[in-house]
Amino acid sequence: MMKLHRYLLTALALTFVGIGGVHAQVDSTTTTTLFMTEDGAFSVQLPEGWYADGDAEWLAVSNNPDVTDPNNLAMMKSGDYLSLVVPVARAAMDTSQIAADATILEIATVLAPTFTNSDSTTVVGEVQSLSDWVARVALADDENDGVVYVADYLAPDYFSVTVMAAVKGELTEEAEAMMLDVLQTVHYSLPLEQTYVVPDNGVTFSYPADWKANENDFGTVIFADSQNTLDNVFAGNDPAPGEFSIYAVPISPGDTPSDLSGEGMQTFLHEFVTKLVSPRDVHPVVGVTIEDTHPVVGEAQLLENEALLGGMIAYVPVTNDISEGGFFLVNDGGVLWIVLFAGAPNEGDQLFGTALGIANSITFTPAE
Repeated sequence: MMKLHRYLLTALALTFVGIGGVHAQVDSTTTTTLFMTEDGAFSVQLPEGWYADGDAEWLAVSNNPDVTDPNNLAMMKSGDYLSLVVPVARAAMDTSQIAADATILEIATVLAPTFTNSDSTTVVGEVQSLSDWVARVALADDENDGVVYVADYLAPDYFSVTVMAAVKGELTEEAEAMMLDVLQTVHYSLPLEQTYVVPDNGVTFSYPADWKANENDFGTVIFADSQNTLDNVFAGNDPAPGEFSIYAVPISPGDTPSDLSGEGMQTFLHEFVTKLVSPRDVHPVVGVTIEDTHPVVGEAQLLENEALLGGMIAYVPVTNDISEGGFFLVNDGGVLWIVLFAGAPNEGDQLFGTALGIANSITFTPAE
């Protein structure tokens, strides 16, 4: 799975190396469980012994289920670790305090004093700029140690404020890195407040507010963050920095695989994507000539959670010279759609959560 907090992790790796710390590495063989908030806003892969809770406004991750409620911070005991992730829309910022185009360092500098508690016993450290996208500030009070990360690119036009906490003296470099290993799998979906109806087949999708949507001649529904992005997609232009698009591609009944088990869906998706991204004269998604951009198709994965349609959605990440993205395969009672997302290199993975939400929103209403 792509790492939403790639910039944050890169900056942290450099920081730990610089101070001589050794931190835990991500173990790709670790068994994890996909957690999703009930509203589908957040998802995270939880290693054994970790728990989560939340909604569209926050995600709490801890190795103690009793403290995944942020109000239970006082219940933390030795060995407990808590991470609280809060999404912040740039459009919702108070521009009287923070400019709409403020840097992450400027945002973190304004936010830092707000982490003091009512009796002013919290000590707030100096705000550190780890990169253009990440700032860090240490916190401490009489009972707990903490650290706050303000990181850009949680989702298009969203940044995240992440607070990590442990009891006094236990927020070591290794513990911090351990929590970051979990947090790198966090994804966030933009609020899906609009509904798109496919007139020909009774399928509906939910998609983000203020986004644009339309269909091409091949039956693909295209969602874009602006009309300009949508126009560029139909013109066959490469994704530009800051432009984001999501495509919903119907699978015809004749192409539907007979094996719709988890393994069958993964196999079908990987084969479908490999063919789809191959150079060809007329591309079946956007209807234009696709040149060789050296695509790299990743390993097929199966996302399993009772909140997902059919309990599972297959996923394959894809990158090439001009874009970054991924493909989901969703099965709604035998009706299959591919939902893919794309953005400029190093930007596309911001759409993982939103594309998953769109894929999971599909509703098929058979004609009476």
